[in-house]
Amino acid sequence: MKEATRTIWAEKFGVPIFEGYGVTETAPVFALNTPMFNKFGAVGRLAPGMEHRLEPVQPCAVCFRRNGAPVWRA
Repeated sequence: MKEATRTIWAEKFGVPIFEGYGVTETAPVFALNTPMFNKFGAVGRLAPGMEHRLEPVQPCAVCFRRNGAPVWRA
């Protein structure tokens, strides 16, 4: 999200936008920014009760993934 969007929204409505991240499987969010921990361009901290780890993946000749596969649990 552009900084200008965040600024205009806050000026117009008087409330900040808090970014977060979720996928259908986590219904609806597993990480979010909060008033105490709000960082522009970041999805924030894990929601309470959520756990996260990276599982190793096999190298792939046609893909460029070097990290592990993300796994979430609530």
